[in-house]
Amino acid sequence: MLETKSTKVQEILKEIHRKVQQKAGRFEKISEDIVLENLTLQALCANLHMSPAACADFVQNNYDCSCSVDDMIRIYRDFKINTEEKRLEVFENATGVAIMLEKSMNGDQQAYELYRSTREKFMEKKPKHYYKILLAVIFHNIKQLQQEKDQQLITSFGNTLCKYLLFDIENAITYAYGFNKHHSSAPATNNNVKKVHSPEQERLLQKLASLESALEQSDMLLRDLQSEFDERLEAVKLQEMTEFFGKLNSDKYGCILDELLMLRKGIDAVKKSGYVLPLEINGLLIMVRKLVQFLRDSHINPMLKPESLRIVKAGDVEFWNYEGTPFTCAEEEKQVKVISPGWIYSEKQVQISRPKVKEVVDNVD
Repeated sequence: MLETKSTKVQEILKEIHRKVQQKAGRFEKISEDIVLENLTLQALCANLHMSPAACADFVQNNYDCSCSVDDMIRIYRDFKINTEEKRLEVFENATGVAIMLEKSMNGDQQAYELYRSTREKFMEKKPKHYYKILLAVIFHNIKQLQQEKDQQLITSFGNTLCKYLLFDIENAITYAYGFNKHHSSAPATNNNVKKVHSPEQERLLQKLASLESALEQSDMLLRDLQSEFDERLEAVKLQEMTEFFGKLNSDKYGCILDELLMLRKGIDAVKKSGYVLPLEINGLLIMVRKLVQFLRDSHINPMLKPESLRIVKAGDVEFWNYEGTPFTCAEEEKQVKVISPGWIYSEKQVQISRPKVKEVVDNVD
């Protein structure tokens, strides 16, 4: 728990608040995707057991933010937390880092060194997204950081701003307590005598080092922001493409992608039967063939085999559209028929539309 009566702790909290306000005011353009991701992480900090559907309901009801189950599935997948076991592992590790940071803010230098090592180990797996997870967990666990709506402001921070706000927090701690001061390791000689500075000179040298570090971090921040902008641009292009193909396979437009598969299957069956197709519909057959080729060239592929039968458990259909009786337990198996195969952009492994399956029920007279 933070020793809020400590003058140094108050200075650290004040500096963190200043940095949050500075970044929020300097980079005002807010991406709805970024806000939704951060709100989802805040929701998971309160309850890691929520499924994508439950999390979507929680976010809409508690944060007044519009989202869908598909949005949650995408976020869970992008952050590599799409299983409960993985969520528990990632957030528990982040909580351990947050505990060490809180002790560091109280002036525990040994805890600060441990914080640095555990934070670096935590970031090894997926650095870009894990900065957002770590910051969400830190603000959730250290209540004093939630002052003056700072927790609300950081929901607009992308990966880069989260990363550099963490650096700002570390800088505030090292400046307040003088951690990690760099001394020369070279042996003293006649030409290399360690100079003794007055307290005022030491303070000015420390201030100079802090300003140089801040300038260097500002340059790095701008470069990283440009890199993140380029990545976001590519993500937007990918999202627009998947939305386009998703609409093609929506009920509103008659599930065009599914119908193409069925039409091609029907044409092949007619040809094999020896039936001679009228010349008048040759143009239609060519169009079907070219559309199927277009899907393949665009790496748009079905996830399942249409009209096939499968044995599934509850976990298998969690992210599918399932029609049938509820599963009584996780190990129960049911036979289902694939009504719609679902579609995926295989090059990026992005789901375009979910498979639709229906339980096969044996009719007993």
